[in-house]
Amino acid sequence: MYARAMRAACAENPGATHGHFPTPAACAVRSRPDVPERSLYAPRNRNTAMPHRPAGFTLVELIITCAILAIATGAALPSLSGLVEHHRANAAVSALTSQMQLARAAAVSRNHRTVLCPSADGSSCLSGSDWSGGWMLFVDDDGNRRPDAGEDILRVEQTPTSRHLRIASSGGRQQLRYLPDGSSAGSNLTLSICNPRGQLLARVIVNNVGRPRSERAVPGAACPA
Repeated sequence: MYARAMRAACAENPGATHGHFPTPAACAVRSRPDVPERSLYAPRNRNTAMPHRPAGFTLVELIITCAILAIATGAALPSLSGLVEHHRANAAVSALTSQMQLARAAAVSRNHRTVLCPSADGSSCLSGSDWSGGWMLFVDDDGNRRPDAGEDILRVEQTPTSRHLRIASSGGRQQLRYLPDGSSAGSNLTLSICNPRGQLLARVIVNNVGRPRSERAVPGAACPA
């Protein structure tokens, strides 16, 4: 209907150039018999959508990602292992230091000698220098360096540290004894904390005054035999 009205307007006013009337060029196009009416007003189909790309990863991208992750994990493992080992050594130092302070405080408060020694069963002291399996704190009234009754035992720690650590005392000093005045009789006691590879990680040292102190080992230092 609209096309017919436009053609009629063109026929009545062929020279109109403004207003509600079509221009001469428009009338010329609409008067052409080879141009269908519908094509003059049909909207243009402008397909501006981006080409579709399949979602997900390709096999090559997946292989490259896995290779990068493997390289990054391999580079981080040594530092992560060292960090875990450092925390284990710190935990062992803290456990030993707290037990030594407890033994000293017990000797002063009870006015009796106390002994801290390595123990595997929690009832008797080991004769060796290996403290890795645990230790025992007891009151030594008669000075025989072993508990005579169950009530003499004040504290037992079995497997207090990581099984990946080895703790050994210095030669000739297998026990730590405290006198009623809080001092430690005998020479200095040194407990060495080592890893399974035989490397020294830390030390806990008790002097004659009875005060324990800890120190970090030099990287790469060997554990005492």
